[in-house]
Amino acid sequence: MIKPPEAEASANFNPVAPERENRTYRIFCANNLVRQWFLSNPAAVIQLGAALSKLGYEEALDPRTATYTIQVELGFGPRNRLQPVENPDSVRYLNVAAMIGQGRYAQILTERDDASGSLLMGPNGELIATGGWKKMEDEAKRRIEEQENYNRNPHDSLILRAFDIADQDSTNRVLAWEVIVRRPVDYKMPSPEHVGILIRKAAQRLAMGESDEPTTVADASTAVTP
Repeated sequence: MIKPPEAEASANFNPVAPERENRTYRIFCANNLVRQWFLSNPAAVIQLGAALSKLGYEEALDPRTATYTIQVELGFGPRNRLQPVENPDSVRYLNVAAMIGQGRYAQILTERDDASGSLLMGPNGELIATGGWKKMEDEAKRRIEEQENYNRNPHDSLILRAFDIADQDSTNRVLAWEVIVRRPVDYKMPSPEHVGILIRKAAQRLAMGESDEPTTVADASTAVTP
């Protein structure tokens, strides 16, 4: 079973932002499509509201009177088609067909990963690991592939930025805090499930409070705004 990719979150709280006794907020999305996606997972949105409440915020009954605007940026990385899994007999065992008569082909096929295993010499001089040796070899390859995929693959992203707008006559907004969440794509088409993962991770990070040390800002340039 393939382990789903985990989301990572970073946060930055502005220590010099004004302290407001009345912390009411409104949600602002760049367009209606972003708003539809953001609201597509109501349970996650409720969890985000609970995290904001823990920090002393409450949603404004009238958006025009809010003291903070929480700006939402949401993007999905491009998906790649899954490659079909090759038949092991067409790759790994193709070069050992000549070993059948010696009984060693059956050993390669049947030896369990928890057995001690051995290194067998193939017909072309290659070494073929079995049992525990094969398990170690496969684990090493898997770790390398996972790291390469993580570095290469695009990400889904969610960015929440809270701006202080208590002074309605002022055109200068002060950034109070920002939370950035990134998650490597899992090759499934974007869905409310993906949105929920991002929002819940943002809620968890918000509830922790305080900036990351050092503050890190994730690059969302690989994301495609829905």
